[in-house]
Amino acid sequence: MRRPLALELLLASLLSLLFLLTPASASDDKEKIDPEFQAVTCASVIKLTHVSSGFKLHSHGVNYGTGSGQQSVTGFPNPDDTNSYFVLRAAFGKECARGIPCDSIIRLEHLNTHKFLHSHSHKSPLSSNAEVSAYPSPGDS
Repeated sequence: MRRPLALELLLASLLSLLFLLTPASASDDKEKIDPEFQAVTCASVIKLTHVSSGFKLHSHGVNYGTGSGQQSVTGFPNPDDTNSYFVLRAAFGKECARGIPCDSIIRLEHLNTHKFLHSHSHKSPLSSNAEVSAYPSPGDS
């Protein structure tokens, strides 16, 4: 059974985030990576890219008309899209230590709307796959 596209996009994006959080080694790279950009920490602004399609995780101030009724989150092909930026935040009620250790629980806040990435068992009206949304309450992210 094939996974729903929205779930695949979320899983691939989280896997991409894992690679972002893993310290880069410039010795194997064709170009040196500036040390300033090797680490991702709280308040870092990132884009999550689906490896196979190149689509970016994307959201803007449009809510689903069904399901959760929350702000829609989709994949978007344009690499220059300003609605694809997310800010790394600490888990709700936690302080954000310098750096993000492995296995940390984080939240992703949409930069433009200040809503937090969230998932549901609702079916997305766009694809009938699992719904991914953004929710305004940090306690429910």
